[in-house]
Amino acid sequence: MKIVALNGSHKKAGGNTQRLLDQLLAGAAEEGAETETVRLSTHEIKPCLACDACQKQPGYGCILDASDDFSTILDKIHCADIIVFATPIYVFQISSKLRIFFERLYGRGKSHLHRVSKANLFFHDIDHETLSKPFVSVITCSNIEKQTSASSETFFKAYSAFMDAPQVGSIVRNGWTLLDRKEENAANTRLKWILAEVHLAGHQLATEGRILRRTEKRIRANALPLPKPVFALLKRIPAAREKLLERSGKSARQ
Repeated sequence: MKIVALNGSHKKAGGNTQRLLDQLLAGAAEEGAETETVRLSTHEIKPCLACDACQKQPGYGCILDASDDFSTILDKIHCADIIVFATPIYVFQISSKLRIFFERLYGRGKSHLHRVSKANLFFHDIDHETLSKPFVSVITCSNIEKQTSASSETFFKAYSAFMDAPQVGSIVRNGWTLLDRKEENAANTRLKWILAEVHLAGHQLATEGRILRRTEKRIRANALPLPKPVFALLKRIPAAREKLLERSGKSARQ
């Protein structure tokens, strides 16, 4: 099995998204999977020009393919068994690096040839051999509110439904500001436990071809030191809200 991960972070090294990918791929490698990470930040991918030249030629492709790294990355995807699309949240969306990559996929379909996807959705022709690969989505963000990642989660579900690409895993990890503390404390211990669960998810991906739902749920565990319903209630009380903001500010500065 070959797993190729695309990291959409703007960082050229390090980062929370890469930390999750490292654990996920390490777990898969322990089960014999061949793994590779592509950092989009280190490659040139030009944005779609909306010129429609790709729609006027007989085969798939874009006039920009010869001048950037897009087709090289797509070749890696074509040869993989499972793809991992990973992104931090930027303004409630996937990163622009990953967004540009997805927009360039327009050249791997013919918009005038209509079809119905396996999810019974009207769409156009696509290069199934490349774009219908099973995939895992990995989303990271610092904010603890679930609305922060909601639209990106919806995007990947839509991608799966329209592209006939099975989504075999969904990893969402918010609250990094609370979890990633320099001092050794309960939050730091919880982060280590979460990373261990991501490592386990890699094992499952290589052996089962998917990540088990219970593992996804544990990875997404509440980052707060109190239950979510209690937190939701405290946010409504002015004095308690100010205290929470004060503690959050201290956490962010440490």
